[in-house]
Amino acid sequence: TTIENRAGIYFDYNAPIITNTTLNTIVDDPVWPGDADQDSIVSQYDLLHLGIGFGSAGSVRPDASLAWEEAHCLDWLQMTPESSVNYKHVDTDGNGLIDAFDIEALEVNWGETITPGIEFPTFYPNLEVDRELYIELEATTEGASVSVPVMLGMEAAPVTDAYGLAFKINYDTALIEPGSMHFVFDDSWLGEVDNNMISFQRDVYEEGYIAVGLTRTDGMSQDGFGQIARLNFIIQDDILLLQNQDQFTATITVVDLIFVIKNVKMIDEEERLLSLKYGSTSAPIVTSVNPVMEPGGIKIYPNPSNNFIAIKTENILVGNVRLYNVMGDLVYDENYKTNEIYLETEKLNAGTYLMEVKTPKGIWREKIVIMR
Repeated sequence: TTIENRAGIYFDYNAPIITNTTLNTIVDDPVWPGDADQDSIVSQYDLLHLGIGFGSAGSVRPDASLAWEEAHCLDWLQMTPESSVNYKHVDTDGNGLIDAFDIEALEVNWGETITPGIEFPTFYPNLEVDRELYIELEATTEGASVSVPVMLGMEAAPVTDAYGLAFKINYDTALIEPGSMHFVFDDSWLGEVDNNMISFQRDVYEEGYIAVGLTRTDGMSQDGFGQIARLNFIIQDDILLLQNQDQFTATITVVDLIFVIKNVKMIDEEERLLSLKYGSTSAPIVTSVNPVMEPGGIKIYPNPSNNFIAIKTENILVGNVRLYNVMGDLVYDENYKTNEIYLETEKLNAGTYLMEVKTPKGIWREKIVIMR
């Protein structure tokens, strides 16, 4: 079989030894589908080579598949500018074109290694530079669906010549709902997915991290600052079970949600490494508390609320009502002796609160949302 590449050069795949009779002598340099950067392991960093070579064409790999096994292909005319990886490795699906379909090999062969014991590459932050990659976390509550921006650069310290980056974020699986962690790339100043940018992500929940890569595909680096992605996740419900039936004391608890950005590799369009500052970000999770009263004996409405909250009970008197904000601060504390209360909320800031209602039969606790 003879195949013509973009340069008009023909390759003979019937020969006993793979040769390029008109260009150069092929060294035994096997392709492993997904290892686009030839570091012997398939990871998010391989996506960066796809961005560098995107749109290039060359030799089709004979009997191409995504199976994790050694495969042979004629050398392409192109190599990556800094690492000198032949583009035949970047064409992970072997169809002779580097495009978004090559991402599939990263998904299929994620974590595969050529030699047992090979580990993911390690990169380190540069704390001396002003350019920073960080996450804007805010206080939240258990059971909440959360979407937070991932930021690259600030107005006072923008990032220049950014083309692609890959990294991972470590998190505590005891706080995050399994399968909920994922990135979306809307409104990214780095580029637009399916237009001039591609992305890859892998949530490795059992090891407590999510890996991600995003890169432009048009050979044009960008300068900018602000959001490059959003990280979406769901906080575990019932993180703590806190009950106190003997006395009416505040049992609200704050748990720190910590995300740690690690192993960031950022490059320009010539594959040159760009240094960044990055590290950990934390925010409080206010744990809701399971009620110590049996449900059905008390009604709290409307929830969400705007101007007021009504509390009504059946055949029991409310003795005390307290409200805590997401930081655990007591913002309302009143004693009562009635079974019907109208609590004005106009002076409260919008947000989530924990309400505690004390009755002779116990304490009822419930999340309250104030909207404006």
